[in-house]
Amino acid sequence: MNCPTCQALIPDNRVACPLCTSKLNDEALAAAQASYLPKILDGKDDLRTALIGGQRHVRMFGTEITFCNKAISRGNKRGYLPWDQLDKSDVCTQCRIRVRAVAQEVAAA
Repeated sequence: MNCPTCQALIPDNRVACPLCTSKLNDEALAAAQASYLPKILDGKDDLRTALIGGQRHVRMFGTEITFCNKAISRGNKRGYLPWDQLDKSDVCTQCRIRVRAVAQEVAAA
């Protein structure tokens, strides 16, 4: 059977299109990040971080994935980072860009 939305083939053992489901999940996860950021921007909370391969990444809220889509495992050291220290040199550039983009959306709303 083909997906009515994207026309991709839906495997027989699936109820919904894996591609569309994944896309909707990613969109919902990204939208959920905006609900956590106001507290961080106000200085009432800190960003969550994870050390992966010697570089600090910003963790998404509600999941074990970073803003640059790296999976976080149990072995990764976790920590916190105040918003005003986001520009530190050891923070992943992609994470920094994506967190700032979400923060701009929050500020514009």
